[in-house]
Amino acid sequence: MLELIGFAAAFLIAGLVVIAVLLALAAPLAWVWMLVDAILREDAEYPGTYENARLIWVLLIALLPVTAVVYFFAVFVKSKRGRRSDMAEAGVASPTTAVVPYSEAAQCS
Repeated sequence: MLELIGFAAAFLIAGLVVIAVLLALAAPLAWVWMLVDAILREDAEYPGTYENARLIWVLLIALLPVTAVVYFFAVFVKSKRGRRSDMAEAGVASPTTAVVPYSEAAQCS
């Protein structure tokens, strides 16, 4: 009976070690991924309306890597980069929308 408990404990500890190693390998990759996303994302694509959102997030992620997890759930999951609906709500023209000056628009009608 004690041997069975010993084998179960050994498998449990081995499983925890494997999970810890996988997390240790994935954490720096996730940190770099979120840092690059924060750098490439436009200010208008961040949820909320405050100035320098990109600068604040980039500094937080770069100086405190744990905030990459917060960034993932607060920004990355909520609004994908370049989504036109998010950009339209923020008042940013999409790349495919042609901006027609007022004088030309008045002549068309």
